[in-house]
Amino acid sequence: MDRLERATRLDPQNAQTMLMLAGTRAGRRQYAVADSLFDRTIALEPDSPDAYWEKSANLLSWRGSVTEARAIVAGIPGQSTDSRLFADSWYDLFDRDFAAAADKLGRTDPAQLTSARARAEYYELYGDVLRRLGRTDESRRVYERGVETILAEQARTSAPRQASEGLAVLHAYLGDEAEARRFMQESRDARPDDRFYAVQGLFGDAVVEMLLGDQDAAIDIIASLLEWEYFMPLSVNDLRLDPVWDPLRDHPRFQQLLADHAES
Repeated sequence: MDRLERATRLDPQNAQTMLMLAGTRAGRRQYAVADSLFDRTIALEPDSPDAYWEKSANLLSWRGSVTEARAIVAGIPGQSTDSRLFADSWYDLFDRDFAAAADKLGRTDPAQLTSARARAEYYELYGDVLRRLGRTDESRRVYERGVETILAEQARTSAPRQASEGLAVLHAYLGDEAEARRFMQESRDARPDDRFYAVQGLFGDAVVEMLLGDQDAAIDIIASLLEWEYFMPLSVNDLRLDPVWDPLRDHPRFQQLLADHAES
């Protein structure tokens, strides 16, 4: 942190250093300071999407305002139609407008999304939304198509960790415990020893444990994620807003976590 602070003082026009400082502040849950730094980054480099995405996530964690977070991402210059539809479907999910999310995801071409992680999330999200709408057969076909697509991508790229995270979650949604746990372990084995940037793989681990029925294991992971400092950290507002955690809502330990870590 001290080095980043010093670097931004020496070169206040360096947008990348400013973004790293903003992300570090957000990782420490210093939300208001981080928000100001994200604004300074956007002013320096208005065409780069990363600061918008991180500012949106920071606002969601800080204020729990889906409207504010949605508006930030909508303002990213030069977004492709597919990226815009996919992003907006996340905020529909947080608003529990599953029909709107399904409509947007149905018009999104996942092949046009910009990262392996985003493509895996597309299949996870679309399958879950369809399931919530009672379209069970369609949901299963989406999960299965996601597995096929990600396996093909894994075979031709050098980013197996991101692929394994997505495959673990998709197999868990399909109820295939053996494959879900195999890919979860593969993902864990490939993660770098980096507490700040590599922690996000644990989100997927928590989802897998929850979907496979081990709620206490999922809650153990969530409890750690609420304590640690890391890139784009989990917050109580995230847990309250994201429907993915609905199976845990009646669990006394989950309710206690929300109470113990309530944002001031």
